[in-house]
Parts: sequence; structure tokens; C-alpha cells
Amino acid sequence: LRVERVPTLKDNYSYLLVCERSGEAAIVDAPEAAPLVRRVDALGCRVTRVLSTHHHLDHSGANPELAKRYDAPVYGHSSDASRIPGFSDGLEEGDTLRVGQETARILFIPAHTRGHIAYVFDDALALFCGDTLFAAGCGRLFEGTPQMMYTALCVKLAALPDEMRVFCGHEYTAANLAFAAHVEPQNRAVREKQERVAKIRARAAADWHDATPEEMTIPSTIGEERATNPLLAAADEDAFVKALLEGLGTYPAYFAHLRDLNRAGPAVLGLPQPRLPALRLDDFRRRADGGATVVDARPAAAWAAGHVPGVLAIPLRPAFASWLGWLIERDAPLLFLVGAEQVRAELVRQCLQIGYDHFVGELAGGMGAWAGAGLPVRANPLTDAGRAGLVSGRVLDVRQDREHAAGHIPGAVHVELGQLLGTGDRLDDVEVVMCAHGERAATAASILERAGHPGVAVAVGGPEDWAAATGRALATR
Repeated sequence: LRVERVPTLKDNYSYLLVCERSGEAAIVDAPEAAPLVRRVDALGCRVTRVLSTHHHLDHSGANPELAKRYDAPVYGHSSDASRIPGFSDGLEEGDTLRVGQETARILFIPAHTRGHIAYVFDDALALFCGDTLFAAGCGRLFEGTPQMMYTALCVKLAALPDEMRVFCGHEYTAANLAFAAHVEPQNRAVREKQERVAKIRARAAADWHDATPEEMTIPSTIGEERATNPLLAAADEDAFVKALLEGLGTYPAYFAHLRDLNRAGPAVLGLPQPRLPALRLDDFRRRADGGATVVDARPAAAWAAGHVPGVLAIPLRPAFASWLGWLIERDAPLLFLVGAEQVRAELVRQCLQIGYDHFVGELAGGMGAWAGAGLPVRANPLTDAGRAGLVSGRVLDVRQDREHAAGHIPGAVHVELGQLLGTGDRLDDVEVVMCAHGERAATAASILERAGHPGVAVAVGGPEDWAAATGRALATR
């Protein structure tokens, strides 16, 4: 089995798997088509399958285009039939599929998402695990619990042989090793791999699409992960959960009840799932005045351009449920501001998956209805991350401890977003808020506004963008 690593988006790995005996090929995790089409054309192989490890668009967005171009079926977990673009064929734990004369078996590893799977080519010693296991780390818990991640990593993936190559979804190795070195300073294997990875990444192309194999740190192996990944070193489930949550820094309050919710099973809601009622402006205002929490789920740029004063900004995206559970009490009645093009069913689904079922409705007509009625509107400036260190006030970094430890703007104040609700009133000289992209920064700016500090700028981009723009090194700890 020939494995071609194809750099996509900003730091994604897509894969082209070619059976060298038959010339048949499969594409794994395709967020954009062009780089993969170019690689297929260069090799002259015949694509017969498109494989998805999970539904996130940065792993599946190009499925329909590729399926049409190559007249190929699209595979994913059966439960994700409505979420994986172009989905045609469902897979379950223990199923097998062939790529030419090579055979993969399926492992069901929900945690990062509830429909996540891995493709294991035992004879070729190749594991394609998406965003569950990374080199020296693991994926975020968007739809699962720490216990589910333990089963995925330490029960299923750790049972594979040491020689099994690990082909994951992102080039996160350097940042993950920085955190591993922080929590295991005496681990010689971590230090040695850090040195190797630093040399590899020193040759990095300015544009990830132009990356060559010489600057890629993937694949790792299961054996390397046992030696360098702090999570795979955990003695038991309790130790794993402790290590994972310490790696996350703060963690959502809903984790405390999610295990019981999972054991009891979801409420029987019927199909279609409940709709998000559209409320007239006077009804929306009455319910907000009555104590309902207003969540602005529009994209960060839309919130910054104009929003209802005092709302909590949580842009709708795969991590929406995590931040909803992190920042809002489970029994709070919820009102929403939603953009015209956003999918209401996705918002409702994410609320329900963490047990947040007290949604009252959305404002009919959205911000247009609010502003059109002459009601107060506030705005926040957006600023390029490259300028974040040039302002007179402080920069507030709201990323997780693990991200901050891997590299941050020198002198930036660090408060995890999950902890900001209790500290926002003490940050009155913050001028810019930064995360990795901008969504969490918008949420933080909305929290600061609620604490009496409106108008804080939201950085578009993160510390790496700042470093690239300024030519200065990031600080680490």
C-alpha cells in the first residue's frame, strides 16, 4: 500500500492510498479537491473510494466533488449519514473494505465526534485515525467524554502493534510535544523527538500546500506514541481522565453530568427533531428581560460588525456545544440570534447532545429586526493578528493552557476562555483578545463587554500569524 500525504488547508493531512498491485486508490479525509486531484493525476491511479474518518468539513468538504469526478462511493460511520457530505455507504465496528488488494478494518472510536472511525490496514501497518490520536496528543472533545477518549486511545488504538504507522489529521506535532515536555520534563524520548521535529519543521514552506515530505512529521507509530504521548502513558482510566483534563486546562461544566446522561440514554424526541421557534421582537425582548440567556450564534465577524449589547457570542461551528456547556448553566432558558444562512437544525442538535434542551427560540428577522426597530447596537473592531502586539493596551490570550504553553505573544496576559467569566471585571486595560483563529476571541470580547469593558478588538488569526507577520519568536514556558 502506497501512502501519499497530501497537505490541505492550513495544517491538514489528506491521504491518497494506492494499491500498487492493482492501481486502485482511495482518498482519506478530503477538505479540498484540487491538491488531491493533482496528486491522482500525477500518479495515474484509479480512485474507487472516498473515505471519511468523521464529518467535520475540514475532513470531508470535498467529498461530493471527488465522488462525482471519480464516480466513487463515500464511506463513513453509519450514524453520520446525514452529516458527512456525499455520504453513500455506512460502516460499523469490525467491517472491512478493500482498496484494490489491500484490506482495511474499521474501528469505531467516538470521542472527538460521536461518529468517528479509524481505518486500520493491518498488513500494511497503516492506521488512519483522523482527529482522535495525534502525534504526542489527541483531538478535542467536541461530542464525547474523557471516558470515551480513553476507550478510543488506550483500549482500541493502543492495542495495535508498536510498528503500526499513525497517519493523523493535522500537523500538530511540535505544539503537542511542547506540552508533553512541559508535563513530563524528565521524558528523554519526548526531548529527543522534540529536537528531531524542530529540525524537520525548520524547513517548513510558507504555504502548507507547498509542503514536501521532508517537512512533515507524520506518520508517527504506536510505539512512538507509547513513549512520547502523555495520554497513552496513563496507568488506568482515572489517571487518563485526570491527564486529559489537565491538558485541556479548564473543561466544560456539562462533563459533570454527561456520563450520567450517556448512561441513561437520550430523551426520545422523535423525528424530525424539535425546531427552533421564531419569536417576534416584542416576545424576544420580554423573554430576555425575564432572565433568558441570549446567545449570538452568528459568525465572529457578523457579531463584531453589530450585535445586541450584552449578548454572549458563541459562533455556531463544531465546537459550539462545548462552549455552550462551558459558559452557560444547563437549565438556563436560551434565546438565540442566528444568521440567515445558518442551519438551525445543527444548532438544536448540538444543544440536545449535551442535554441543553431549554431553548426558547430565536429572534425572527435576526439583527436586522433588532436594528430596524431602532434598538441599541454595539460593535467591536476586528484586527489582524499580526498587529496584536503593536497596540498600547494588553493582549489577552484566551486559548487553553496547552496551546499557550506551546507558544504565545511575549507579554500577553493568559486567561483560559473557560475561566474568563470570573475574571473579566479585572481586565479593564485589555485592548485586543486573541485565540487561534478568532471565534473564541469573539466569545471572550462578549464576556468582557458583559463585565463592563465594551469595544475590545478581536484578533483574526493567532500567535503563529503574529510571529509570521512580525518575524519575532513566540514565547514558551
